[in-house]
Amino acid sequence: LRAEVLALVAATAFWGSTVVTIKIASRGLSSWAVTAIELITTLIILFAIVILGRIRLRKPSWGVVFAGFLEPTLAYVLINSGMAKTSGTHASLVIGLQSLLVVIMAAIFHRKLPSRRVMVGLAMALAGLIAVTSSRGGGTPTWTGDLLVFVGVLCAAAYVLVAHGVSERYDAVEFTFYQFLFGSLALAPFISLSI
Repeated sequence: LRAEVLALVAATAFWGSTVVTIKIASRGLSSWAVTAIELITTLIILFAIVILGRIRLRKPSWGVVFAGFLEPTLAYVLINSGMAKTSGTHASLVIGLQSLLVVIMAAIFHRKLPSRRVMVGLAMALAGLIAVTSSRGGGTPTWTGDLLVFVGVLCAAAYVLVAHGVSERYDAVEFTFYQFLFGSLALAPFISLSI
């Protein structure tokens, strides 16, 4: 149980520091370079996990390929590009809307209405998010940057809906490996041209 708790704490720390680290990295690197570093690092780690864990990879479906196109391909590029053009505070606020967007999109596309408990939780999360990000943050917000981050978050929310239906057929590591492999392959030509 200890290893699992430490892994969860590490994952939470890395995920929680994403906006800050991307904002710092975007001061000296292009959005494409930041995205390339994210993807290459993730793929190296996933390759090691697949090989060392002797995880059997099955043939990927088009759903997995599409999920990888939504995130990381579109979501990462748009969010990283937007974060380079807006304040960290605005980016955090927009990224924090992903859960709300997933619920709204599930209601629209799957006709799945959220329970009252979910709605109360989302309202509390949104209020907390606004409270946390309402303080003056570094950087200058722009509509262009905010819009890029928002469209990236829409892609990430769409990924959640697609992945929900597809990921049940795969092991979690297998699905994530394919997601990042196909997402990276889709971005490789663009990243190589821009670096």
